[in-house]
Amino acid sequence: MKSRIKVALALAASLAAVMAVDGTAHAQQISRSHVIMYNAQKNTCLRTNGNEVTLGSCGDAAAQWNIIPDDGYNEIQNVATGTCLEHYNQAGGMFPVSGETYLMSCAGNPRVLWDADFVYNNVFLFQNHEDPSICLDSGQQNPASSGFWLEFNNCHLNNAYQQWELA
Repeated sequence: MKSRIKVALALAASLAAVMAVDGTAHAQQISRSHVIMYNAQKNTCLRTNGNEVTLGSCGDAAAQWNIIPDDGYNEIQNVATGTCLEHYNQAGGMFPVSGETYLMSCAGNPRVLWDADFVYNNVFLFQNHEDPSICLDSGQQNPASSGFWLEFNNCHLNNAYQQWELA
């Protein structure tokens, strides 16, 4: 699985290099010179709103993310701000299932390490290495609205919001 992940990340890096040259990305025609996180089911990307990590339009510059190596695993870093995904839990503990996701400095804080794992084809699910039961997921704030937020959830829910592509 690790070799498949390394190959996939290498392919993603190659795609990013190609995108930097011709200005096209995926089927969405998003001009990017590096990798972002794109949800094909919802046509949304990771973005920032202050210190919160949210799902939003792929056209926002804050939605540009790099997948960077860390001790042989992967962590998600925002290129524009130099911040990383961190998990804050008022009750304490690094990797609880529930809590809030914040952006913090990548240095001087405990890092949240993530593995890129296949769901199907080229779709990725991001799984927490320290606690493999926890994955990146999004919850719907109100079923009648289009608002979503990023949160940590059980990896076995297998809903469409867990399916992310490197685009």
